[in-house]
This record gives sequence, C-alpha cells and structure tokens, in this order.
Amino acid sequence: MNLLLFALVYILILNLTGFLICGIDKIRAKKGRWRISEGALLLVGLCGGCFGLLLGMSVFRHKTKHIKFKILAPLECVLRTVIAIHIVFAFTLDRLIQYLEVSYPSPKVSEALDGYTIAFVTDTHSLPAEELREIVNRINEYAPNLLLLSAKWTVTGLVAQPTALNPETIFQ
Repeated sequence: MNLLLFALVYILILNLTGFLICGIDKIRAKKGRWRISEGALLLVGLCGGCFGLLLGMSVFRHKTKHIKFKILAPLECVLRTVIAIHIVFAFTLDRLIQYLEVSYPSPKVSEALDGYTIAFVTDTHSLPAEELREIVNRINEYAPNLLLLSAKWTVTGLVAQPTALNPETIFQ
C-alpha cells in the first residue's frame, strides 16, 4: 500500500474515532453509564485524532469546561499540523528542482554579460548522490558561464565545470 494513502487512512480513522468517542462519551454521561476515560480521549487525540476530538468537543459540547481539554486538544492539533508541515516539506521541497531560462535585458547591466549563462543551485544538502549527479549533468548541458552555489553543496566527486569569467570585463 502506498505510504501516503496509508497515512491518510490512518489520520481519517483516528479523527473519526476521536469525533465518535466524544459523542459516545457524552451520551453515556447523560445516561449515567460507564464512561470513556479522559486519558483515553486525550490519547486518541495525541495519536493523530486531535481534529476529530476537537470537532467532537464542539459539536457534542463535551469536555468544553475542562481546562486540560481546552488546552491539550488545540495544542495536539497545533503539534499535528507542525509535524505534517515538516513531513510534507521533507518529502517535497528538498526534491523541488526547477530549471528556468530567464532573459533580463537592462541598460544597467554591463554589455559584457550579454549572452552569459548563469546557473544557481541551492539547498541540495539532503539529496542523494544520484540526484546530485543528474543535477550536475543537467547544469553541464547548459554550459553555464557562471555557476553560483548556495547552502551545502559538498559531495565528493561531483563538480560542475563552468567557464571562468574575467571579472575585469564584467564590472567596468
């Protein structure tokens, strides 16, 4: 099963569970029956069902006067959101590779730069060596006159070979 699909199903089930156990516990409280412990309710939220728990608290007006629920349920939602954002960035942003060709005509830029190709590479620190090789090969296909490296670009054996520019002709 796809990991993303598994994670989505897991979160959906836990949030549905959080919502339903709030409703079940509220019904049991009204009938004077055995109750679901506060610890169990908060544990479902902590395991990923916090949004369902918070929604259930609101819809069923359950545990809304308890300070620990007023604080911990929203705090669990913030924690889950931060974790989700970090996971998404870890799997997407570090893999975001863009190849753009931009023409920037300006009377303020020296004519000596006219026609120069500049490559800018940044944030490659978490890429595997094979992906870095692909990036270097793609850069070398463009044969840039200037290569700008930013962040952590240190992998043994991977070096793009730009043509050297003479600073005296660029900055007149």
